[in-house]
Amino acid sequence: MTITNPLVKNVDYNKLLNISFVGLAFSIPISKALTSIFTGLMILLWLLEGNFKEKFKIIGHNGLSVAILFIVALSVVSVLWSSSIHFAMKFIIGKYWYFTPIIIMLTSFRLKYVRYILDGFLFSMLISEIASYGVYFGLWHINHATCRNPTVFMDHTDYSIYLAFAIMIILIKMYEQTNIRSRILLAIFFITATSNLFINGGRTGQFAFIAAMVLLAFIYFRKSYKIFISLVVTVIVIIPLAYRFSPNFHSRINLLHTDLTNAYVHHNFTGSFAGRVALWTTGIDMFIEHPLRMYGIGDYMNDFNRYIKKLHFNDAHFKTYTDYSNNFIDYSVQFGIVGLIWILYINYLLFIFKIKEKRYKILSIAFAIVYICHEMGGASFYLMNSNTLFAVFAGLFNSMAQREKDGANIDGKYP
Repeated sequence: MTITNPLVKNVDYNKLLNISFVGLAFSIPISKALTSIFTGLMILLWLLEGNFKEKFKIIGHNGLSVAILFIVALSVVSVLWSSSIHFAMKFIIGKYWYFTPIIIMLTSFRLKYVRYILDGFLFSMLISEIASYGVYFGLWHINHATCRNPTVFMDHTDYSIYLAFAIMIILIKMYEQTNIRSRILLAIFFITATSNLFINGGRTGQFAFIAAMVLLAFIYFRKSYKIFISLVVTVIVIIPLAYRFSPNFHSRINLLHTDLTNAYVHHNFTGSFAGRVALWTTGIDMFIEHPLRMYGIGDYMNDFNRYIKKLHFNDAHFKTYTDYSNNFIDYSVQFGIVGLIWILYINYLLFIFKIKEKRYKILSIAFAIVYICHEMGGASFYLMNSNTLFAVFAGLFNSMAQREKDGANIDGKYP
């Protein structure tokens, strides 16, 4: 299915749109400014492309698009009882417009651009990786990155998730590659990306990488003994090597042990991970006590201090927190049982995209696993880097499933 604007026959807006999809995939790891530019350009080209009757029909029959539009609409309605209408509207406009690639890719994406999007993302991650290694080895200084936190273009947690998913793409490319030279280059890329993941401080991405490797081994490769053993052995070998040779990973694992000991022996939840546990406990308690309550945008932390005191956590330590460090809990508190059902439904959809090509189906499942790990450790839809990662790749796999449903094969050759 190709949508063109009949009023402007000499401009292929669809082609320009698909090029902008590639540009967006390239920009999200390295530049927020470029990400905003490509997102805005995408919206403009989509409007110029026209054929809205057909587009709205496609959108209305797609589960992910309807779910995204539903939460945006619910958020807008919640402004009516918000204590700060200005903050609520600023939040909705500033955060949720980055979901638009999901809807735009659904109606206008061509399958022949799949490889360009994946390659564009990987090339940008390679640039980010080189910048990170340069900081780590003291070759240069960029932004606020240091040798102990060599994350150049984004927060270390987001970067670790980007790396975890980039490694999954590299593995899929190695799996399908028959050229020996290309396999060797991809193997080197896998090693450097994995090393970069463990010299950075993002435990969320490290856990997501391990979870994805193990689950994919059991789901897809349990009958392919060589691949299954290779994936499992890789995980078993990487963890002790990282603990032995990466000072950052070593200290973060030790800190995790200290956090857990302080939390459950001394009831001290002021550590990094223990603090998250306190936030999760508080949010869950609020939801269980008032499952039908909808605090809405901007107000869902209003009762936070009261519950913190009720659970005997150190309330002074948590005064600066603005969310519950968990996407599932955030939406459960924000919109009650409706919010919980919505976020569970979104994640369910990530696992059921009907993509016939095995390599892309595996990659879509890998993305679902990696991103759910991210959601469990942070309010991922509230942060630009994690929000745009979701929009680009959930949008990509969703549109691939739609194209196959329309009758096109994965190479974009339509019957």
